[in-house]
Amino acid sequence: YSCCSGYSGNPCSDINECNSTLNSTLNSTLNSTLNSTDIDYDNGGCQQNCNNTEGSYHCTCDSGWVLASDGKNCTDINECSSYNGGCQHNCNNTNGSYYCTCDSGWVLSSDGKSCTDINECSSDHGCQQNCHNTAGSHYCTCDSGWMLASNSKDCTDINECFGSNGCQHNCYNTAGSYYCTCNSGWVLSSNDQTCTVT
Repeated sequence: YSCCSGYSGNPCSDINECNSTLNSTLNSTLNSTLNSTDIDYDNGGCQQNCNNTEGSYHCTCDSGWVLASDGKNCTDINECSSYNGGCQHNCNNTNGSYYCTCDSGWVLSSDGKSCTDINECSSDHGCQQNCHNTAGSHYCTCDSGWMLASNSKDCTDINECFGSNGCQHNCYNTAGSYYCTCNSGWVLSSNDQTCTVT
């Protein structure tokens, strides 16, 4: 008396190929053949999920994985290879999943995919005087009478008394500005630059 493939006993009943006990011999044989001890061929030989069916079985994979051509093993799906995984900036593939990250100056939004600009000017921006936020960055400027230092953050006073300043007689530099005075016997005009005889 014999049963069809996938069945055993008298009367014939379905063999659960996913039962690890039935596959312990197979597991031992395959591991010794492959000279390995860390491969588990129980579970019907399926790497992830074994689904018993009447007279047979088939393997399936978890979300983020696809069944390999051998019908047993699972291969990671690179979600980043299609439309950057839906990530606005950077897609990082992992085994069975992926995650999004943002470029410097941006923060990941609550949807886990889009990026929102960080307003660096709302916190410790390092600008001595004025901070201007831009998409993904920021820059510093200085008030009138000051110029941006080489570190692009600090401001240094412009000495308006060097070069053309409009003062007819004397120029005195101040922090961020300057003023004119006249020699003795002269008075400063209403334009604060020219001098007239008193």
